[in-house]
Amino acid sequence: IVACLAGVGYTFFMIQKEAGQEGEYRLTADNLRLLSQKVVADARAAKQGDEATFEKLAADRKDFNSELKQMQSVGFAPEVKRIQSAWTPVEASMDTLINAGERIVFLRSVSSELEQNIKPIQSDFAGVVDILRDENVSAETIVAAQKTLWLTERIARNIEKILAGGEESQAAADEFRTDANDFMRIVDALNNGSRIMGVEKMQDADAKELVANASSLFAVVSTSIDEIAGASGELREAALARDAIISGSDQLADAVSALVPAIEKMTVARVGDRGTLMALFGAPGVLAVGLMIVMYRQQSRRVTYTEEGVAEINSALVK
Repeated sequence: IVACLAGVGYTFFMIQKEAGQEGEYRLTADNLRLLSQKVVADARAAKQGDEATFEKLAADRKDFNSELKQMQSVGFAPEVKRIQSAWTPVEASMDTLINAGERIVFLRSVSSELEQNIKPIQSDFAGVVDILRDENVSAETIVAAQKTLWLTERIARNIEKILAGGEESQAAADEFRTDANDFMRIVDALNNGSRIMGVEKMQDADAKELVANASSLFAVVSTSIDEIAGASGELREAALARDAIISGSDQLADAVSALVPAIEKMTVARVGDRGTLMALFGAPGVLAVGLMIVMYRQQSRRVTYTEEGVAEINSALVK
């Protein structure tokens, strides 16, 4: 009887355990679906150049591989193979984007700082132009000072094109390098004079101070001209990788969604297995209860027969 009842208890234990496993499978499938969506969102946000975004992308890649490995260890081979096929190109694009993260963050910081400094730089050089006009200087000197006003605008615009990584990024990088070097040559010519450019050396102290201040504000660009211009190739690849992640997200989402029917199918199959377990262990359980009833009835009969026998003996002794 104890053995039969233990079998019944084991059956219920296994049923509860299987139910918990199915819940874990569904949770893993949900995590994969959410991670596939998160990868796309973080890839889009990577364009903003936030360092935390690239850290999130690296964490997303690690978490997705971990969840996928867990599903692979419990079965679902066709579904996992389909997910892996869709995930492989997305993961490769993520690697490209993550590797370019440091350069993107740097260029975004340069672009942001230059955007804040453009107005002060232009204001300083506008003041220099006004001072030079009041002095007896060559027209080339005034034109050179005026040129810096639109050079800063074009430099900022070309940095944005380099960051975007489009088809114009290489042309923008070449034009940026030329403009940045021109800006620095004009500043040097204003401070020291240049026969080749026809620029005269500034004599006014206020003009010199304005140029020095503008140069310090432009230092965020002037100290990194080669690094900014040389980033165009890497950022172009990063832009292509970002587009590949976005375009491959639909196929990855479809592959992950196929896990849900597979889990449901497995659940239906296990319901049949549970029915078999109940039949195998439920019958002994019923038998155990039947044996207990029979034993109880036999014991009751013994007590009844004993009482009747004692009563007959007592009756005979009294007679």
